Amino acid sequence: MLTAQLAALPALLPMVPSILRGRPLLPSCATCEAIVLNRVPQSERARIHGALVHESGKVYREMIFGTFRVDAQKVRCPLLVVGGSDDRVVSVTLLRATAKYYGAALKLYEGRGHWLLEEPGWDKIASDIGAWLRTTLAVPAPLPVAS
Repeated sequence: MLTAQLAALPALLPMVPSILRGRPLLPSCATCEAIVLNRVPQSERARIHGALVHESGKVYREMIFGTFRVDAQKVRCPLLVVGGSDDRVVSVTLLRATAKYYGAALKLYEGRGHWLLEEPGWDKIASDIGAWLRTTLAVPAPLPVAS
């Protein structure tokens, strides 16, 4: 079950009718800023919001009410759970529970929010994920590019 952090609830309220009806939804820019873009520089937020498309209210509803389950025994690939300590959607508690449920590694980034790969320091996160993939999948590191 995915429940938003308390700080996000006021911004989520306008979306509740669409979520309950399972209707497509596109959060307002203000909602996105409050919930998922809280650690993205202010100057980038409108651009990011402008590129968003409608999301499934039905999927939101299923996540919130926990009406679907994934059998961890059927997941056969390596998993890495990645999240930020300041994410207003996915709590640190939920990140830890997800990693435990799947027997997966957890990489938690302090001071990061939900939109990890467009927040300052995204290159460190991408590098860490690349290193995890190379180690986990036994893939050699890329060769340096000749200049």
